[in-house]
Amino acid sequence: MIGISFMTYETCKLNIGCGRDIIQGWKNLDQVALEAVDLVANLDRCETEPLPLEDNIVDEFLLSHVIEHISNPN
Repeated sequence: MIGISFMTYETCKLNIGCGRDIIQGWKNLDQVALEAVDLVANLDRCETEPLPLEDNIVDEFLLSHVIEHISNPN
């Protein structure tokens, strides 16, 4: 997994669990490397495998229909 630096962006917006719903101007994250997905990460493994992002870099998050796909959302 390759980390992405967002330091060159004025604001960082992260579309988590985007699937095929790619939003222009946002960084799109999914667990499948679909076309136009910027970051690939498995949200079920976040506790042991942090997202490939710098700390405190995201200004806005969008998660739509994501929670039901996480095995253990606790």
